[in-house]
Amino acid sequence: MAMKLLLVGYRATGKSTLGRELSRRLGVDFVDTDDLVEIRAGKSISEIVAESGWDAFRAMERAVLDQVVKDDGDAVVACGGGAVLYQELFSCLPPDSVSVWLKAPVDLIAERMEADARSAAMRPALGNESSFRDEAARVLSRREPLYRKYSRFSIDTSRNSLSELVGMLEKIWRQESK
Repeated sequence: MAMKLLLVGYRATGKSTLGRELSRRLGVDFVDTDDLVEIRAGKSISEIVAESGWDAFRAMERAVLDQVVKDDGDAVVACGGGAVLYQELFSCLPPDSVSVWLKAPVDLIAERMEADARSAAMRPALGNESSFRDEAARVLSRREPLYRKYSRFSIDTSRNSLSELVGMLEKIWRQESK
């Protein structure tokens, strides 16, 4: 049985950063579903959304996530922030797939997004809000119940160092892969 640790959560909560470090520490594959969508489409998420809309992007994201969960081999997976919208997938994850919700306060998420040049360039807005903070607050109010429902564990990424957070994830991996 292949273990998959699915990192879910809103943008800028540390899914990619922590996922890469954890996979390196464990010696397993790291998969970033946003990166896979861009590779398959041959364009950035911003370009996909601008040319074909959010529905087209979500269909690509859903297909990538479905394949990643079914693939052989252990992996740490950084899921796109909206992955939990695919409730039919998350409600019947294989027993070897464990979802961990990475969370942070809205103000910290906005601060991280503003400090990350990639956020503005590569991540299209999810609404018409005038700030990252307003967008995060609105989207999180809808997604938090899904993150909570479909995650076996949650970790607040605002309170510990990178090394400590990776250690927490490693403990979950080792506990769940027994």
